[in-house]
Amino acid sequence: MKIVLLLVLNILISCQSKHWDYANSHQSQDWANLNKKYKKCSTGKMQSPINLSLEQSIRMKHKISINYHDDYAQIIDDGHTIKEVFSSRNYINIDNKQYFLKQLHFHNHSEHSLEGIYYPAEVHFVHQSEDGQLAVLGIFIELTNKKNSSYGFFKNIGKGRSLVKLSKILKLNGGHFYYTGSLTTPPCSENVKWIILDKHISVNYSQLKHFTKHYKNNYRPTNEKKGHKLYHSAK
Repeated sequence: MKIVLLLVLNILISCQSKHWDYANSHQSQDWANLNKKYKKCSTGKMQSPINLSLEQSIRMKHKISINYHDDYAQIIDDGHTIKEVFSSRNYINIDNKQYFLKQLHFHNHSEHSLEGIYYPAEVHFVHQSEDGQLAVLGIFIELTNKKNSSYGFFKNIGKGRSLVKLSKILKLNGGHFYYTGSLTTPPCSENVKWIILDKHISVNYSQLKHFTKHYKNNYRPTNEKKGHKLYHSAK
């Protein structure tokens, strides 16, 4: 019996040691060392996030349409962030192709930086097309002292379900950065379409703290630009 218990304990310790986290600034290499499936985290040529810069971007005319309506989401704490999962047909349209909203989640602080500056938080709206292509709509979250209406992101964390006011995102559509990159978590798969909006979400500290008390510094640092082509489209 003791031998069996020791074997089980060793397996549990082994599994825990191979579980990725946000422990330090060398996490990309650490993730790659955990599992051969995570190799791209270290060797990939188009890894996300990156620093966004108008000076380093290519000007282009590029329109996306956001087709969101207020919707209920299932709230899940996956051990790395708070996810809000949707089941209905909210979608964005990129180059006449529909990408359906699967979930949104949060990072504290932001993963992308803008002209070298990070924001208090960043929200990622993760979409998938019918053929499996991923597209992520990213929006920086900034703090304000003003009382403002809630997007419904944070107040029901821990309650399992929330009404998210996705229709408010429509007002933020317009100018944006656009590039092809990767997932920002293992396995760091590439060929992900990224859209980062110029307009930001403003919340006050009392709203954001519902998330930050659960997660601090759950972000991946920016990656060196290698095979990336960064574009910017004005309004």
